[in-house]
Amino acid sequence: MDSHVWSVIVVVFTTLASASNMEAMHGPSTNSVDMPENLKIAPGHLQPLGSHSPPVGSVAILDHVPDPLTFFRDYVQPGKPVLFRGAAKNMKAFQRWNDDYLRNKYGELEVEVEEGKKENRSLSLFHMTLARFLEIYNTSDVYMVESMQDPMKEEFMLLKCLLCGGFTDVLLDAVIWFSSGGTKSVLHFDALDNINCLMDGEKELIMMDRKEESHIDIDNVDGNFCEVDVDKVDMTKYPGLQDVPWYSAKMMPSDCIFIPYK
Repeated sequence: MDSHVWSVIVVVFTTLASASNMEAMHGPSTNSVDMPENLKIAPGHLQPLGSHSPPVGSVAILDHVPDPLTFFRDYVQPGKPVLFRGAAKNMKAFQRWNDDYLRNKYGELEVEVEEGKKENRSLSLFHMTLARFLEIYNTSDVYMVESMQDPMKEEFMLLKCLLCGGFTDVLLDAVIWFSSGGTKSVLHFDALDNINCLMDGEKELIMMDRKEESHIDIDNVDGNFCEVDVDKVDMTKYPGLQDVPWYSAKMMPSDCIFIPYK
């Protein structure tokens, strides 16, 4: 495949320098005066999201896709995320889709494109043909977010965990996210259960349990997201985030992940 990234949200995190490292850089302190509590820097302040603490664990991983009853009982009903390794390998989309194939077969389709690979929901959306997007996306700060159009659906398939039990009666949409990599989402919750399948590239997620919602200031209520800068978290404005444990998930090509609502 070409070096594009399908359906990617990437949040890169680092850790703060330890106290011992700070001493090594600046020399040992000659004063024994403690800093007042209100002047202490909170862990993760002005650092990428997730820097306040290491992950408490990783999202559950299965090397198979469960049957619909197991999927509903063990993951959907309790709202538990789970990653299915290699679940998209048999999809024609995974096997065929690259830039040349998409340009030749679907290039005339009109698609919706967002400005900015670092998500900013106040920026503009615009339309172009898929062929035009493929010409510019590797050298432009753009990100395609488009409901899968009917011709393309023939090369996509639902995972077997959705094929009975009523799941197909409540499906709302299939959406393609497409960029050249380096995308970052806002800190948000999903209003619907969803399954995200990665066709190419890598995807890293920071996931927080819904029971921690009291610590997360969803200050854009209409959009279901927090306006914190995920590259530079202001812990003075969002102090609750320093208390939130989080889980990691890393996706590779052909992996699919179930993300429960909220």
